[in-house]
Amino acid sequence: MVIHVAVLSSDSRLDEVLRAAGITATRLGRDGRGGVQGPPSAIIVDVRGQSQLPPALLTIRKDYPAASVILVASTLDPRVMLEAMRAGVSECVQEPLTPETLGQAIRRVVSGAQPVHAGQVFAFVGAKGGVGTTTLSVNTAAMLARAAKSDVLLIDLHVGLGDAALFLGVEPRFSVIDALENVHRVDESFFGQLHFSNDVYAQFDCGFRTLQRTHIELVGDKGNITIKTPFTPKLNEEIIVINGDEKQVITTPGEDLYLGEVENMADAILDDKATRISLADSRNNVATIKALLRSTQEGKPIKM
Repeated sequence: MVIHVAVLSSDSRLDEVLRAAGITATRLGRDGRGGVQGPPSAIIVDVRGQSQLPPALLTIRKDYPAASVILVASTLDPRVMLEAMRAGVSECVQEPLTPETLGQAIRRVVSGAQPVHAGQVFAFVGAKGGVGTTTLSVNTAAMLARAAKSDVLLIDLHVGLGDAALFLGVEPRFSVIDALENVHRVDESFFGQLHFSNDVYAQFDCGFRTLQRTHIELVGDKGNITIKTPFTPKLNEEIIVINGDEKQVITTPGEDLYLGEVENMADAILDDKATRISLADSRNNVATIKALLRSTQEGKPIKM
């Protein structure tokens, strides 16, 4: 499969990385225009050394709406990430750039790209309240869904008193005004958060030597559990359990085998140092865990 991308960058070395990854590229001018023959599979936008997305990205998105956008950045700045999310960016690749990392990112978005099916857009705007705008829009959406036998997206943009949810018999937890008033809360913590059912949230802090927090706290309706140093486990680790007014400190002995394991992994990734556990041993450990899981599922021993 031949992959051709359009590149918005002043760094000629980026072309060399793309060629090494087996990907052909055409350069775009600062205004986002260029001699691209046919629609590109993806668009590479280099934002290294910049504090915001280039204005030309808007032109590029209009010219090539089906192409995925990939950012090349020095660091994952939360402000730039928020701006990228709003602009519809599909992927972000952080330095150091290698043919492997950039090529994998491009192939990932290209293989996962879905054909763009343009749908019709109907806007209902009421001159004032009480003229039936919501009634008309909700019923139109319902009839279109029945007639077309496909999905219809209904968006109620009334800032304060949208009644579309009432017509549909649903109770939204948030409104448009909530989103507008809380844009400042979309930060690095937001990007590392997952929302599960039953209002359960999980917060992830990723990266070596740049942890935003040094502990994990599990909070429930009756109490909480705190682990002080989960990322770098030590001997005699303390787990604090609070249940109502009662506080209990549980000391775990720990294992010498795991001491310094995270630090060693960080040195291997960041400084290219040797790992204590070989890749072959790690793969064998994973294979053993998979075999144990399969054995419990099938109720019989698994030959490895």
